[in-house]
Amino acid sequence: MLPFPSGTAPDIVGRLIAQKLSDRFGQQFAMEQGRCQRCADRNKNFPRKTLPDLMAYAKRNPKTLSHASMGQGGAGPVIRHAKIEPM
Repeated sequence: MLPFPSGTAPDIVGRLIAQKLSDRFGQQFAMEQGRCQRCADRNKNFPRKTLPDLMAYAKRNPKTLSHASMGQGGAGPVIRHAKIEPM
C-alpha cells in the first residue's frame, strides 16, 4: 500500500521494487495507491498541524502517543535480503 499519488517518485520506485521482487521470488508483488482504513481512522483526531501542537498534546496526554518504524520490514532490508541489484 503506497500512500502517494501515481507517477510520483515513491510510486515509480515502489513499482520497480515490486517487479524485481516478482522476478526474484517467482510470484506476483503489486503496489497499490491509497491509505489503509485503520491509518485513516487513527489520524482523524490527531493533532498534527504544527510541531508545537503535537508537543503540547503529548504533554497533556502522557503515554498516549507511540512511534513506529519499518525497521527490518522496510524496503532496504527486504531488497538486501532478496539480493536485488541497484538499477
